[in-house]
Amino acid sequence: MAIWPIVLILGLLAVIVLVVVVVVLLRRNRQQPGDRWNTAGGQPLAPPGAPVSASQIPGQPQPSSGDPVRQAAQMGDYLYCEDTILEVLHQKGRPMTQKEVREDTGLTEQEVAGALAFMEERAMVKRTWDRGQSTYVVEAT
Repeated sequence: MAIWPIVLILGLLAVIVLVVVVVVLLRRNRQQPGDRWNTAGGQPLAPPGAPVSASQIPGQPQPSSGDPVRQAAQMGDYLYCEDTILEVLHQKGRPMTQKEVREDTGLTEQEVAGALAFMEERAMVKRTWDRGQSTYVVEAT
């Protein structure tokens, strides 16, 4: 007769362990590796030229040859773009709009925006929103 309390306690412990395991697994699977920067929900954004089929290996350069700046930006690596942007900003010696930076570097809008966002995170540039021009004004720090 004294075995029923022990069986009941062991059953409750098993249920608690099972609930904890399920919660841990759900939390771990909630955030996929590529979703780290996607705060808006929905499908993660991909840079232009990113692999569209599963047969292409992510992070590998596209077979097209050409400008290494554009190729790096297509792979999501904006480091080469950063050098070009900093060079243009230093040559001008004044704050520039994001559109001017794009025109002077020959990069696409997404390449410039992506590179400037990473540069701003590392305090390489300062961007301020100009309401009159409806664009960012960028200056090297």
